[in-house]
Amino acid sequence: MELKEKAKEVKPNLFTKTVVEEPSYFYGKKGLVRYEIHKQVFDIYDSVADNAKMISLLFSLVSRIWSVMPNTQKSKLSQDEVDMINYVVNKFKEIRTRADVEFEKEGMNLIDRLMERQKKIGEIVDY
Repeated sequence: MELKEKAKEVKPNLFTKTVVEEPSYFYGKKGLVRYEIHKQVFDIYDSVADNAKMISLLFSLVSRIWSVMPNTQKSKLSQDEVDMINYVVNKFKEIRTRADVEFEKEGMNLIDRLMERQKKIGEIVDY
């Protein structure tokens, strides 16, 4: 963390100097993007939680696709690949993730919220 001196407007056209603590990882273009994401979307802890939920939802989606995939398509894979996919899908079915719990409570609102945050990040990165 570094201390930076900044001007703070206290009344229209009246400024005072203030010292703010600014993380050093906010320097450079990448740092500015990170700072804007932190300010406008979420902090690093919310980001980790959102990413875990997105991974869980993707596993769920892939598992469902795998379960309806015709055997003629599955037969194009090696037996090792089929075994690995079956193992992962079955292991995933055994656990209840945070995304499962939140999806039961919120339904599609969970997906909408996650996608809206991703959209905001895309807009910030695209500036």
